[in-house]
Amino acid sequence: MCQLAGKTVPELIGNDAVLDAFDPKLFVDDRFGIETVKDILAELKKPGRDPRHKFEIVQFREGVNKPSDLEIGMELQGVVTNVTDFGAFVDVGVHQDGLVHLSEIAHRYVKNPADALSVGQAVKVKVLALDLEAKRIALSIKALLAAPEGAGRPQPNHRRPNRDVAQARPPAGDRPPRIAGERPPRIEGPRPPRTDGPRPPRVEGPRPPRPEGARPQGPRPPRPEGPRPPRPEGARPSRPEGPRPPRPQEVRPPRSEREAREPLPEPVPSVPATSTSLSDLVAKFSKGHR
Repeated sequence: MCQLAGKTVPELIGNDAVLDAFDPKLFVDDRFGIETVKDILAELKKPGRDPRHKFEIVQFREGVNKPSDLEIGMELQGVVTNVTDFGAFVDVGVHQDGLVHLSEIAHRYVKNPADALSVGQAVKVKVLALDLEAKRIALSIKALLAAPEGAGRPQPNHRRPNRDVAQARPPAGDRPPRIAGERPPRIEGPRPPRTDGPRPPRVEGPRPPRPEGARPQGPRPPRPEGPRPPRPEGARPSRPEGPRPPRPQEVRPPRSEREAREPLPEPVPSVPATSTSLSDLVAKFSKGHR
């Protein structure tokens, strides 16, 4: 490159006009590819470039080393140490992280604190509340941010005013008379006809007769007195007069010899129990062995 441009290496560093005129394909060989040549040219244009983001050093306030050194309304610089669903914790250099609530992050609505803050981010906060016994520090970020247009306008009060504070109503006798014609008078006379059409007229005269076979209306006729008339012949056979004939008995076949029940054995007479002493039994037993 130096030979082609006729310059030394220090003269090529940062010289964009000369480096942009080079064609990377002229320097490609077996050892260096096209991508390597492009990286070399980019490094010569901006030597010592760091691809990392710029790191911002946080300077804690001098003289503020413990929570008792804090005061309400004090403005401090801090670093976000943790992000939760309800807010973020910020280190302000007092060995006790303060809490920035979800509602104190920004003037706009923040649903998730992770969308507005990240761990390691440098922020500027304001002390809102301090509780040394409970070791709680309440901080705010939006208190140091400029409010957007329209944010400071008073919101309309939709609450019903208090009757004690509101102006007392005048007594009934001091009310002004009602202006004639303010309320339309009530229409006298029959109701106007319906818009969906007139109602069909009702048929005058007696109700038409019921068709034949239908159940007649009105009370049931009385039952005739006297004996019931005889049944017509052939409707149901009459019961024969006299005693009922005997029921035929079934004749069972005789049992075979195998199916005949065997006679029960005769019971064995029981031997009455006698009361003998132990000495008599021993003497009887010894006699039998002699």
